[in-house]
Amino acid sequence: MTSSFSWKGLGFLLIFYTVNVLASAALFGFFFSSLRGRTGLRKALWLCLVTQLCLLPSWLEVLARTNDLVLFVFSMLHSVMIFPLLGLCFDVWVARAAWGDRFHWRTFLGLSGLTTVAASLSLLGASLATTLGSALTGQLSKTVVQFVGMAVGG
Repeated sequence: MTSSFSWKGLGFLLIFYTVNVLASAALFGFFFSSLRGRTGLRKALWLCLVTQLCLLPSWLEVLARTNDLVLFVFSMLHSVMIFPLLGLCFDVWVARAAWGDRFHWRTFLGLSGLTTVAASLSLLGASLATTLGSALTGQLSKTVVQFVGMAVGG
């Protein structure tokens, strides 16, 4: 099976992931007060855990179908990165609205729990390191081609 690059497929993927992030943000904002956790970041981490557990069968199906661990990890990390970033954005938004001109990053990070921020940043760093590692080993282009193939059904 020969895979080829498709601008149409790449465009579809960009639109799909943009709509995915916007829908996730809308749902996260709508259910924000009902979610478990005291801060937006903790709520986001719980929601991320629950969604990943729900999506686990589909991730395993992708792994079984493609037999490519890099594609599997890259697919999961995209979803895992959305919610913690949304949670952090919600926390910053709420803190800026509450504190106004008195908002300072140092105070914000201290109140929101530096450990959860550090965990989220390390998750983001691991995601970027995985992407960089796959790019350096030549696997990134193969993974993008496989994503495009999966998006267009080929």
